[in-house]
Amino acid sequence: FFFDVMWFGAVCGALCTLSVYWGHRALGGLLLLVPPVALQLIEYQRSKWKLRHIPGTHQFFDPFGLVMRLIPPNYFLPCTMQTVHDVARGLMDQHNTDLVSLALPQKMVVFTRCADHIKEMTVTRPRDFIKHVELYKIVDCFGKNIVSAPDGPEWQRHRALCNPAFSSANLKLVREVTLRQMDRLIAAWEQTRDASGTICINADKDMTSLTLAIIAEAAFGQKFGVGTARDAHQHGPQSAMTFEEASEIVSEKLFLRVILPDFVFRLPSQRLQTVGRAFTVFSDTIYRVIRSRDPADGSASQAHKHDLLSLLLKANRQAQGSRHSLSDSEIHGNTFMFLFAGHETTAGTLHWALRLLARHPEAQQKARQEIR
Repeated sequence: FFFDVMWFGAVCGALCTLSVYWGHRALGGLLLLVPPVALQLIEYQRSKWKLRHIPGTHQFFDPFGLVMRLIPPNYFLPCTMQTVHDVARGLMDQHNTDLVSLALPQKMVVFTRCADHIKEMTVTRPRDFIKHVELYKIVDCFGKNIVSAPDGPEWQRHRALCNPAFSSANLKLVREVTLRQMDRLIAAWEQTRDASGTICINADKDMTSLTLAIIAEAAFGQKFGVGTARDAHQHGPQSAMTFEEASEIVSEKLFLRVILPDFVFRLPSQRLQTVGRAFTVFSDTIYRVIRSRDPADGSASQAHKHDLLSLLLKANRQAQGSRHSLSDSEIHGNTFMFLFAGHETTAGTLHWALRLLARHPEAQQKARQEIR
């Protein structure tokens, strides 16, 4: 197959050269596009053939590519980054199965919601189902980390250093921080009670603020004012931006930072400049916090000795000189993941839990009884 493609490319290259020589430059340019397009079509057909035994669909354009992530769903491209999981669930329901496929050029994707399949991939045969690293490039903007590291020695190196950070002492800190931040949020809710005794909350925004505040303090000692009324996106060109505001913007606009080049955030647009400034403030603050955890500073070490960053830096100092130690960039990247990897998913879970409890009073009453 490889040599067939090479011969095909060589023939097209020769025809292209002759076309330019004879003065048909447009035809020559079109012939240059033939080999890569033909190769994609061949790979597309091979993917469809290999997945023929699994119910599913196929699409010539990869929904996981950066360009496709920006295209909204339409009739010609039903499967985009925003809808790929909805398409998979629809196919599962349509075919009454827990396993469906998506055939793409040079890529075969299989979706499953079967617990036995997931156990086989993650526990029984993990080496046969390696991590799809391309999907995690979006979180590499602050440095390599345990989430984006490919399976194998590199991932094991990150895990060896990050694992000690999740200790019983840190879990105790997380509990204390959670109780304190929850008390603040409930107090803020109480202040919104109207004359009839009704309290209206924005569960999505409040849970995002809560989880971000908990992780920020438990990860590296940054205290956020959860429950306070503010708009993190209203900043003038010269106005100061706090780390809390920067963290919220980074959390919401991470995708923009990945797909757009640096100069875009210097264009005369207040919205873009605000996003660019948020990433700068966030990065500078993380580096400053890392530098402040100098073991020579006893007071700083005692004040934050149980947060994730301090425990990670301690483990990294003990590994200095070995192949397991992390670089400053990797420490930075893992700190970013500590802050953002869990807060959005946890916030989403809490948000929907509150919505479901509100819709099902009987479950809400049962939850109250269990707590009491």
